[in-house]
Amino acid sequence: KNGSIYAYFYLGMMYEMGYGADEDPEKAYEYYVFCSDYGYSDATARIGYMYYNGLLNDETNGDLAYSWYLKAANAGNAMAMNNIGLIFEDRGDYESAQKWYLYGAVNNDVTAMRNLAFLYYKGSVTGEPDYESAFTWFKKGANAGDAVSIAMMGSLYADGLGVTQSYEKAKDCFDYLVESGNATSSDYYFLAYLYRNGLGVLPDIDEAVKYYEISSNMGFTAASEELGFMYYDGVDIEKDYFKAYFYISRAVENDDASAKAFKILGDMFYEGYGVSMDESMAGKYYLTAADMGMDDADLYSKLARVYFNEYKFKSAADYFIKAYEKNNDPVEMFNAGLSYYRNGQSTEDYKNALKCFGKAIDNGLEDRSRALDYIIDMEAKGYITKEEASPWLD
Repeated sequence: KNGSIYAYFYLGMMYEMGYGADEDPEKAYEYYVFCSDYGYSDATARIGYMYYNGLLNDETNGDLAYSWYLKAANAGNAMAMNNIGLIFEDRGDYESAQKWYLYGAVNNDVTAMRNLAFLYYKGSVTGEPDYESAFTWFKKGANAGDAVSIAMMGSLYADGLGVTQSYEKAKDCFDYLVESGNATSSDYYFLAYLYRNGLGVLPDIDEAVKYYEISSNMGFTAASEELGFMYYDGVDIEKDYFKAYFYISRAVENDDASAKAFKILGDMFYEGYGVSMDESMAGKYYLTAADMGMDDADLYSKLARVYFNEYKFKSAADYFIKAYEKNNDPVEMFNAGLSYYRNGQSTEDYKNALKCFGKAIDNGLEDRSRALDYIIDMEAKGYITKEEASPWLD
């Protein structure tokens, strides 16, 4: 009522965000335009933001967003400079993005400092990472209180990228984030890693577990997996299958869980470790691990056994062969032959059974008499010819 531009601007923010009022982008836009007409660049930048994020007319308009951001940037608005950089980065024009991030950074926009640092870190402009420049700008962002920049400084110190390696300084960065209440799940995970491995600090498994638990409770998949694996293997901590199951099953609820996590859950159901034995559940977890690209003989062999016990003999044969290709154990090839024999739906099945039994014998199968018995049986029943069986029967 008294004509305060700031009051008009914050009314616009309230309508845009739905704070104390129903969300109304059109009304927010009206207030922002009023403020912009009076030269208030923050309002001009907000109009650009609304266009870029599709808050007006439910569709993104990059060109209008750019024009409003540019108007704000020309008025000295550092946030708008950063957001122009974002537009160019999204378009793949990294040189222009770098220019605008730099404009924003030298005008003290913390987000621009961070974004500029990430361009150097990823090597977006030159194709080669420039870790020294990345560290320089992350440090500027960190000095301005940006939590992401502080965490990235910690990572660069730990890896010795762009700066002399120092686990102690890395730990200082993550400790600061914890003490200031700005630590993310990955920051707690990194602290746990340092304590577990005695990097920059004396090894302390209790502290490592504490930080892994915090990270896990915040939803960080790698922390849940690490705790689960520790309890499953009994490494650095007392073996506890119930806790192992709790943390690994929590991990696989997330999209970024590893194939190893699915494999171990499969093992737990297969063997009855911490859970009731359930081959069907084991098979589901094993298949997921295999589909994720895990190339492991034990995985293939156990998945094959699950399929065999479910009378899915063709699938069993396929995975027994995969296991053999990894470990060269003739027992796997014998089991593949047995799977083809049990499938027994065509002449091809018996010929494949013969090949597998024969290969198992040729590769040193200890109980070769069992394989020979099946070959004799198939020949006697006319499934294969005497000539086909002769290399092993003779």
